[in-house]
Amino acid sequence: MTVRLHIDTLVLEGLPLTPADRMVVHRATEAELARLLAEHPRTPATSLARPTCSGAPLLLPPGHAPAELGRRIARSIVAGLPL
Repeated sequence: MTVRLHIDTLVLEGLPLTPADRMVVHRATEAELARLLAEHPRTPATSLARPTCSGAPLLLPPGHAPAELGRRIARSIVAGLPL
């Protein structure tokens, strides 16, 4: 089975991220999404194409690391998928 997940824009408001932090968040989000979707395959009956999809609520502890932010974003996205 092939899963294709395309995220055109990921909006993170109010987070003081440097360009380097954004790259760490990006890579960590991609890696965690790949891991979660491979570990817990889902088989939808039809296409899940949606113009927008809100993730589950995301809580961040003070002083979070960019990589942890990326992992939590991925978990939020997967939890918000309409499956």
